[in-house]
Amino acid sequence: MVATISDELQGQVQALTEDKIRLAHRVQEFSEKVSHLFFNHILNGKDAETLKLTHEDEQVDQLKIDRDVWKCKFLAQSIRTDELTYRAEVLIGMLREAQRIVRNIRWA
Repeated sequence: MVATISDELQGQVQALTEDKIRLAHRVQEFSEKVSHLFFNHILNGKDAETLKLTHEDEQVDQLKIDRDVWKCKFLAQSIRTDELTYRAEVLIGMLREAQRIVRNIRWA
């Protein structure tokens, strides 16, 4: 049971890590895109670029929402990790106590 909890915990942490990496890549790509559009707008002064920036503002808002969602997921998984760690410690304690009792019975 302890191994199962450990495997579950490891899988959840791995999934969160991968999600965090994906989000970081999306933020980086978006940052580069906005920077490029901003400089194009300054150099060209085109209204089409302004429309693109407005669209980019919407994407920024969506990224902020995504960031908050992943932050909440990460915090929730941190709490879950703490709970599973505590459970594992309790189970290990129970196992050690059971082993001690069995040893005492054997020698009695």
